[in-house]
Amino acid sequence: MNFFSNLKYFFYLIYHKIRWLLKRSLDFFNFFLIFLISLKKKEVRKKDIKKILLIQLQGIGDLIMTADLIESLKIEYGVKIDLICIKKNADFFKHDSRINIIEYKGFFDTLKSIRKKRYDLVISPFRAEHSGLLTILSNSKYKLGYLYSLNLSSNNLILDLNFQKTRNQRDMVSNIIKALKIKKYCYKIKVSKEEEKYVLIFLKANQIILNCQNNWLSRSLLKENWIKLIKELDKKKYNIILIGEKKYFEYNQDIIKESKVKNIHNLSGKLNVLETISLFKKSKIFITTDCGPLHMAYIAKIPTVISLFGSTNPYYLVPNNYFKQVIWKNQNGNCPQFNFNNEPKKEISTCMLAISVEEVIEKL
Repeated sequence: MNFFSNLKYFFYLIYHKIRWLLKRSLDFFNFFLIFLISLKKKEVRKKDIKKILLIQLQGIGDLIMTADLIESLKIEYGVKIDLICIKKNADFFKHDSRINIIEYKGFFDTLKSIRKKRYDLVISPFRAEHSGLLTILSNSKYKLGYLYSLNLSSNNLILDLNFQKTRNQRDMVSNIIKALKIKKYCYKIKVSKEEEKYVLIFLKANQIILNCQNNWLSRSLLKENWIKLIKELDKKKYNIILIGEKKYFEYNQDIIKESKVKNIHNLSGKLNVLETISLFKKSKIFITTDCGPLHMAYIAKIPTVISLFGSTNPYYLVPNNYFKQVIWKNQNGNCPQFNFNNEPKKEISTCMLAISVEEVIEKL
């Protein structure tokens, strides 16, 4: 069994390296196109910008981190913002009438739609190759597709400021705002009374929320550790709520069954994005790994968010006021620190294994 397991892992690594090589090849093609469109730069004129498109095809956490940029664009230019995003993430802005959500329906259909509308400004704030290409191939007057550095971006703008290469996604947003010479505004999430009312039935005294799921094994905590942590929290008389996607409902049920704890409730798949944020707004403590709900908790301003990091770097993702609540085991480079584009989803991180339940309880 060990032999076949190792063989499977070996072939997965080969596949991963090939995939990484293909992505880098696409990056090279992107940079070639960037070079071509960057030969003639344009000075950004605010009065020219009447129609703005923002392309955000990453996860919900990345979408939330662009919220301040969207707010700044809306206020400074005084126009409605079109936003292309993944369907399951669209709920985040559904109560904001100043944003027009456009569902992503494949590269070529989306490109056709973009070119038909002839936007004045198209922005792709993060790293995805397909959103960068959509920006490059759009027929907009001004283009800004951010690939870690404004010096390596699919833009045709004359920028007065020089920015260092950064993977800090909050810095990326700030750099784009500075480059456009507009003020930065903080986005205030809008939640309906119905969504607030719905989560009231789950609220209890001395409540703590856990997110035990992660789509990346390299960012996950072992199930055994979650069970041990839940038992310790139960001893401290916490009422525990487990959240997550619908596909993790059975996983959370197994955790509940094996922990044999009574004061615990499984809400996996029962809350949408805004209902989850509503729950966070009325809660005080959240424990999670590096994933989408982490950023929902930040925008909901939960007082205590204990975040568990391994292969990824919290300096790229965590707001300064929450950084003291981080547990990170890779400060000294003790385990592989993967970047955003080549992190194996199925390779367990030794740094996550190094996080003990005792440390989490001590941090709490």
